Amino acid sequence: MEENYASPLALHKALNEYRFHKLDEMAGFDVFSFDRILAYLAGFFLVEKWVALDKEQGLQIVDNIIKGKS
Repeated sequence: MEENYASPLALHKALNEYRFHKLDEMAGFDVFSFDRILAYLAGFFLVEKWVALDKEQGLQIVDNIIKGKS
C-alpha cells in the first residue's frame, strides 16, 4: 500500500492482486469443492468491478470529494 499510495489506479490494482492471492490460498486444491466455487465467484466479481472502472467517473468522484472538503 505504501508503494502505490501516490497512484490510485496502481493501488487498486495491487489490492486486487492481493485479493486474488488470498482467494487462491483460501480455496484449496479440490476443483469442485464449495470453497473453490465461492472463490471463483468472488474472483469473477472482482474482475467485473475492474472492467467497470471509468476514468472520467472516477475523476468526477474525486473532484466532488475535494470540493466537499473545501
